[in-house]
Amino acid sequence: MSGIEKGMFLDLRYYLGENLMTKVDRASMMHSLEVRTPFLDYRFVEFASRLPVGMKLHGLRTKYILKKRRRRWSAVRDAALEERFRHPARAMD
Repeated sequence: MSGIEKGMFLDLRYYLGENLMTKVDRASMMHSLEVRTPFLDYRFVEFASRLPVGMKLHGLRTKYILKKRRRRWSAVRDAALEERFRHPARAMD
């Protein structure tokens, strides 16, 4: 395990669980909000932990693979929206 991976593990184990999530939980309850944390699903965390560091960090850019995937889906979504506006649905006559 590299130094970066050890740091990520310690961050996940101690800072996220014992510090950050407690603050989010208290703040959301104080304002009657329901907060969801989809990236904390255990299957997602296990998958992300198996990824090589190069896919998580790209130089100093964090969340590299997530941002790369978002750009691809944004292009697909934009193309679909453009097609929809070009041929709008019409009411039946």
